[in-house]
Amino acid sequence: MPHSTQANLTAYPSIHAWTMPGHALPCPQRRPDVQQEILDDEAILFDPITGSTFRLNESALEVWEGCRPGREMDDLTQDMCNRYDIDEATARDDVEQMVAMFASHGLLNP
Repeated sequence: MPHSTQANLTAYPSIHAWTMPGHALPCPQRRPDVQQEILDDEAILFDPITGSTFRLNESALEVWEGCRPGREMDDLTQDMCNRYDIDEATARDDVEQMVAMFASHGLLNP
């Protein structure tokens, strides 16, 4: 496994290791080399380092697209609340789980 991917896999060992309740945290950023193909409300991601592909549903795609400079985890949580009419705790949990999944697969910059 290339060194850069290994660094990404260990950068966010769990969502709880880098979140602090009550503090606005910047959203981790997508690796720019990960390719995406959007198909209606879903997407396919391709990691050129590992050769892995990932299928994202509509909500996961929204979180993926939110992982960019200038966004905070709270922004993504509010986006989910507004779009899916869910409570903040549920939205925050969903966002944190999706970001942790992206990080665990090395798709985010450390």
